[in-house]
Amino acid sequence: NTLGQIYVSQGAIDKGIPLFKAAIEKAPQFAAPYMNLALAFERQGDYGAACKYANAYAMADRSPAARKRVKGLLERLQEKKQK
Repeated sequence: NTLGQIYVSQGAIDKGIPLFKAAIEKAPQFAAPYMNLALAFERQGDYGAACKYANAYAMADRSPAARKRVKGLLERLQEKKQK
């Protein structure tokens, strides 16, 4: 997950995405890779995939802070989809 974040921060999104997916396969209860995937797909312009993983993050982390974060992300994605 951390290496994926480094790749994405450097613009190598295609290298980061498989690492986030691998992190989910190893520990599906760990919420962070779902959000990292959502943000990576948002950067790629794949808003459908971004929504999918944002919702998966919300299922993995049911805290109020996570719900607020997901709500903001989903609103932003909806705006981008409409443009």
